[in-house]
Amino acid sequence: MLKNPISTACGGANECASGFCVDGYCCDTACSGTCEACDSAISDGANGVCSPVTEYLNPGGLDCGADSACDGARACKLLEGYSCGAPTDCLSGFCPAPDGVCCAEACN
Repeated sequence: MLKNPISTACGGANECASGFCVDGYCCDTACSGTCEACDSAISDGANGVCSPVTEYLNPGGLDCGADSACDGARACKLLEGYSCGAPTDCLSGFCPAPDGVCCAEACN
């Protein structure tokens, strides 16, 4: 039986030539890392190509907790209003001392 190429809709890995059905598409890899997807609606890539999840998304809340979202570079970062220890903890890049809470912008 001929198997589906990458980017074709699928319901299981057995349908794909690559052996990977991720996010409903035959994918180029298992795409099982943090903040990765094979669906262009939630990633920065084409359907079927494992790519970083678009910044500020947290599909299904599975990759990041309720207090976080994907940063567009395969990592989870804290959202605004949550406790932080350093600017690199926050999706916005702002964690002012002494407050220690992620802010949308520099807080003076």
